[in-house]
Amino acid sequence: MSRASLLEKEAHLRNDIFNFFKLQFCVALLHGTTRGTVLIKTLPAAFQMEEILFGLREHSSGLNCGQWDYIFSFVKRRRAEHAAALPDRSQVTMEVPFMAAYVRLLIYCKVTAMGGMSAYIPIKDDPKANEIVTNDHDGTWIAHPLINKIAMEVFSEHMFGPNQYHIHREGMKVAVSDLLNTSIPVKITEEGIHSSVATALAYSDAGLVYVKYSSCVAGDAEYIDSIVDELVPTLVGGSVTARKLEIVAAYLKKQVRQEWPSEFLTSDLMRYLAVADGVPEKWQKSVL
Repeated sequence: MSRASLLEKEAHLRNDIFNFFKLQFCVALLHGTTRGTVLIKTLPAAFQMEEILFGLREHSSGLNCGQWDYIFSFVKRRRAEHAAALPDRSQVTMEVPFMAAYVRLLIYCKVTAMGGMSAYIPIKDDPKANEIVTNDHDGTWIAHPLINKIAMEVFSEHMFGPNQYHIHREGMKVAVSDLLNTSIPVKITEEGIHSSVATALAYSDAGLVYVKYSSCVAGDAEYIDSIVDELVPTLVGGSVTARKLEIVAAYLKKQVRQEWPSEFLTSDLMRYLAVADGVPEKWQKSVL
């Protein structure tokens, strides 16, 4: 079964859950009162937005744009394509071609479009941070209740009404090639590679595995080895032990030599986490 059909089936399942919840616990609620917003955080989901909306039907509150999770999915799905290697993480903004196309397509679905889930939040008198509303989004995700007042002020200033459905979007076209376009006018730098490897080592050691393959595969494996060996001694301290870093360093060196790096690194390192958590030996295999 394809990933696309799985996403559509999951949307149908969640619609059934909403219906079951209403029948079992909230009989007095009107149909469609309980709703959910879908965060489009993976590349396959970007190709299935309308199918997801159809699956949820009247239980959909709209779609939400992401940034880092979506970029991670983009990198993971295309990790064996050298042509899809991305530059330094700091340069992969919401304005690069494949990210801008993803946002345009989400807005084109003609449902409530939420921005946010990124480093940018609405800020008074800051055009850059306010692109969420000026790019026709109908709302934004906020990380803390105290931001609500700021967000409301910015949206009230730029959005005349509860949404921006009135803006004609019929001329907005997004092709498959747009969603996969990696033409970014910046380069991979040595500083960026160091940053990505350091992030990979630190996150892997903490059990929060998040590796940007696009930067790691940019140079040859020996070059990455030298960076790993250079960084490992500087990271030891506190809960970050030499033994943990030894495991992670060996793992990363192996991964950068793979044509198709691991799909989900957390599963690969789970046995080490199980040992650290005190899981009895007879159950350690079951965590995989």
